[in-house]
Amino acid sequence: QDAAGKRQAVREVLARLPSLADNPDELIKTLEAFVQNYPEHPLAPEFTKAVSMGPHWRAVQAWRLLVGAWQGQLRVTEGQAALARQMQMEDYMKQYAGGPAGRFAKDYRAYLASASAAFADGRLIGLAKVKEVLNHVVFTPALRMIRVQGGRTYYFLQKDLKEGRINDRVVNYVFRYMTSTAPAFEDMTVATMMIEEGPVPAPQTIFAAAALARLDQFRGPGWETFYLELAATAQEQKGMDPVLVGQVLQLLLGFAANTTPGATDAIKHWENQIVSENLDFVAWLNPHNPGAEKARARMEQILKSMGSLKSAAADVRKSLDSMFASVSAYAAVGIVLNSPGPIQFGQTPPDGKAYVLWGKPGEAPGFIEIGSVQGGKFTSARDSVAPYPKGSPVFIRVSK
Repeated sequence: QDAAGKRQAVREVLARLPSLADNPDELIKTLEAFVQNYPEHPLAPEFTKAVSMGPHWRAVQAWRLLVGAWQGQLRVTEGQAALARQMQMEDYMKQYAGGPAGRFAKDYRAYLASASAAFADGRLIGLAKVKEVLNHVVFTPALRMIRVQGGRTYYFLQKDLKEGRINDRVVNYVFRYMTSTAPAFEDMTVATMMIEEGPVPAPQTIFAAAALARLDQFRGPGWETFYLELAATAQEQKGMDPVLVGQVLQLLLGFAANTTPGATDAIKHWENQIVSENLDFVAWLNPHNPGAEKARARMEQILKSMGSLKSAAADVRKSLDSMFASVSAYAAVGIVLNSPGPIQFGQTPPDGKAYVLWGKPGEAPGFIEIGSVQGGKFTSARDSVAPYPKGSPVFIRVSK
């Protein structure tokens, strides 16, 4: 009678296990009790091995609940959401840093830290400052330029341009050109025959118009590469003075370094290269300043060494897309038991590939594909002996 009673008790425990698959705490408790009550049973050593993955089962469940609450929206576009999720990720990492989602959780926490810094005051940092700079007189639509033979360039305001005429024929331009951003001016007369280009709008005014339009249209999405893309636009603006490009990049890269996930070190390196040139003291507006010519040559070398900022921004976007695509959430739907079949389900599972979470001692566990589920039926993926023990939960990947 005792033997029959034990057999009946064992059958009842085994029959109940599939319904506990998605309840890691209760599953661990039940498996441990089974080992304690029936140490001589062939499944006891199997269950002991299985329970070693118990903390990781909890990590899988916690991750699924966490990601599920975000409803698949992993990108954040404002500060409060970033801060709230950052706190959630801190709590998760304290408990489950070594779990199956640990690597992504670490990367996502860094992403959220960038978002929190980017929106520290409730809006993207630097917007007002960049607008202020781009509304300076050297970026306004009224600024014109003339480039003369020999390479010198003169910048002036439209109102300060006068044409000189002889017999109704334009033979020279008379204007006041800017020598500093103060602004300060000097008078100049240039014969038409000496002009290589102009008068035309100064190239930086074209850049500024496009940049200001983007600043006005910004609402949150795309913040991850916003400043890096603006910097790329400045870098690619044809005809813009290299010193002015450097000054603009110093401003934009300063903000980009704190708001571009995964690219901080590279951006800070570029920013530091420019900062070391002390461009704020270069009289780039004055075509007769020899120091400006030297600074232009150095900046041209630095800009070339940086490579394409447009490509750098594309790499950041690609890296983020890859990170978000790698997010996986898994739901436990059954138990490995091999009686009567290899898998016992607690309820009808969704279709999909089936996995078991397993790893050697001292190694991070991973999901091992063991087969697939179709119409509630399990089909094994391999005939070889599995390294994972009986009593292990069976997981199906679910949507984010």
